[in-house]
Amino acid sequence: MKQNLFFLAVSFFLLSCQKEFTIDTSSTIVDSTGDPKTDTCDTYFPLTTGSTWTYEQPGGIQINTVITPDTVIRGNIFKRVSQVLSGDVTNSFFREENGNVYAYMNLSTNGSANGEVIVNPIRSKVAVGARWSDTIVINNSTERLEYEMMEKNITRGVDTFYFTNVLHVQYTVRIDLPPVITDELVQITDVWYAKCVGVIETKSQLLTQSIIVGSPNRIKSYLIR
Repeated sequence: MKQNLFFLAVSFFLLSCQKEFTIDTSSTIVDSTGDPKTDTCDTYFPLTTGSTWTYEQPGGIQINTVITPDTVIRGNIFKRVSQVLSGDVTNSFFREENGNVYAYMNLSTNGSANGEVIVNPIRSKVAVGARWSDTIVINNSTERLEYEMMEKNITRGVDTFYFTNVLHVQYTVRIDLPPVITDELVQITDVWYAKCVGVIETKSQLLTQSIIVGSPNRIKSYLIR
């Protein structure tokens, strides 16, 4: 594949706010002024229209914003997320159901046959140690995304922020491209999700000929509507 699916699914969500602040994210969200609200939430992946996140990553600053209109994919409503990086704008699509987050991607534009896929990178209600996976077959290659819940209800600092009630999920990506490549581990990524905020940090390692290439992404600011 020209670009592995996991990287597309996770690099999407790297998050900003119009003023920086630090809050306890265990049970609050913030309004448009950046002040805590009394509302409670039960999500690690907010998808409210107008919410925006800014991330710092090796390729520059990425800004993600939940925009309208929503779209129906395979009978389900997906929220649309605009991603801006170095002047390039792309859209990704996500939905949440009972703690499960699903990401839709269309790789057909990259020349892949049957390139429409839906993956399930988050299961927030599973126990520590739980594992699940997605298998995608496109053209002559197979990609297996394996997920594991590493930690729950932890605290994590990211620059000036201090987050509580954080999930840590690890993803590994394996590909099969017969007859040369069989079950090759090509990527390991750790992602931290704060309750009511979303992705706060990712650390990704691309493994190529025993060379590990790191790709950290850290939240700089965010605004949850």
